Amino acid sequence: MEAENHVQHGASSKSLMIRGNFLRKACIAVLAVGFIFSGCSKEDDKFIIEKVRQIDGTITANVVNGDEYDGVFQTVKAMIPCYRNYETGELICPENRVVIATTAWSNGGFTMTLPSEPGNLKNITELFALKADDFDDIKYSDSDAKCLHIVFEAYDADDEMLTGFVYVDKDDGLAEFIYVDKEVTVSLFSEGKEFRIVLKAGWNIWGADANMKWYVGNGDDPVVDPSDPD
Repeated sequence: MEAENHVQHGASSKSLMIRGNFLRKACIAVLAVGFIFSGCSKEDDKFIIEKVRQIDGTITANVVNGDEYDGVFQTVKAMIPCYRNYETGELICPENRVVIATTAWSNGGFTMTLPSEPGNLKNITELFALKADDFDDIKYSDSDAKCLHIVFEAYDADDEMLTGFVYVDKDDGLAEFIYVDKEVTVSLFSEGKEFRIVLKAGWNIWGADANMKWYVGNGDDPVVDPSDPD
């Protein structure tokens, strides 16, 4: 079973509206990540600082209603994402997709340790330049920084990809997992506002806050089960 899902969100803040335009027409991750702006944590008259949390590379995901997939999901892989060109409809994947880390699915979730120094890095400017024409300008504190952007996917016993996962706040959009080899600040300018993304050396979750939860991602939107009371 082949999934061709991409994720959007319905948050209405100015930060999220700008974020929603990023890469939407050019390249959006097929499964879990649309590479969209996360909710802002600080705003003044000059700039908005995007929420970013640094992690040690260990991820513990207790997936909402995940026990329904016990016996179906066997492994979870952290992958370099495929992208879809929204102008041509073309699905763009590496010939041999790179697996960054693998772990077992267990008891409705997974625990994964990401490598402290992953390979397959690209220049930070390549990642943010995919849809640069949606912004008035993009600036980098260090344009030589290297980065890696990953998504998470579920596989069955035959090693067939079934779906992806999203780490999301129902009210504030989804988060992105990005590694950088050195600290770098990315400033995105649009409509007189500057959106600052400060990434520390190592693994970062762009958009993470206290209300984030893991969901199985199916279809065009994050799967938010209405029976989940929170």
